Amino acid sequence: MDDLLGNPVLAGTTPFAVLDIVAQLRAEMAELRDEVTRLRKENLDLRQQVGYWKAMHATATERVEALRQELDQLRGENRQLKSDLFARLLPFLSGLEREDPPWWNDGIRPSCPPGGSPVQYTHPSAAPPHPAPDPAPPPAPPPRP
Repeated sequence: MDDLLGNPVLAGTTPFAVLDIVAQLRAEMAELRDEVTRLRKENLDLRQQVGYWKAMHATATERVEALRQELDQLRGENRQLKSDLFARLLPFLSGLEREDPPWWNDGIRPSCPPGGSPVQYTHPSAAPPHPAPDPAPPPAPPPRP
């Protein structure tokens, strides 16, 4: 069609040339109609897919919300179990004069110096820390002459 606009029909043109132009325009119109039909079908398919993907998103959003609620519930249960465990262990940790509980089977034993925290642990093979020796005083400066 662009080539038709570049060659305008002149006053002295034969009717056969005009008929050729009309035939060419009809062929281009048929091509354009086919393209419009194809594009309409593609548009309809895409619009249907929009509905499908919106439904999939809504389902996924609901599933994520359910998983978040389950996660919150499990975290609460975990906190409660830790609290219960600490409550059961508290008598063992506060009365360190008693015998070691049976679950201390790896050689780590609690030690509690007088007035110290009851939750200090030392391994039996660890040597007690020795205080650092006092550093020697710096040498006296030489006398002035």
